[in-house]
Order: sequence, then C-alpha cells, then structure tokens
Amino acid sequence: MDSKELAQYIEATNSITKPWLLVQLRLKKLQERRATLTDDVYL
Repeated sequence: MDSKELAQYIEATNSITKPWLLVQLRLKKLQERRATLTDDVYL
C-alpha cells in the first residue's frame, strides 16, 4: 500500500482522528521520498 492508497483508506473509513494512522501515512511518505532527501533532512 502506497501513501496515496493509505490516505484514501483513512478518508474512506473516516479515520482522520486516529493519530496512529496519520503517523503511518507520514512514515510511508518519508519512505517514498528517501531517495531524494539528503541525510540531514531525512534524520
């Protein structure tokens, strides 16, 4: 599941108030962008 699918799931299930899902979304987006980020920014 990529970040777009996860975001769609969060919206479809009305789970925007569940912070653990928002954290998962943020981590997924960070993983997807890892190759384009410098080490300092990634950390």
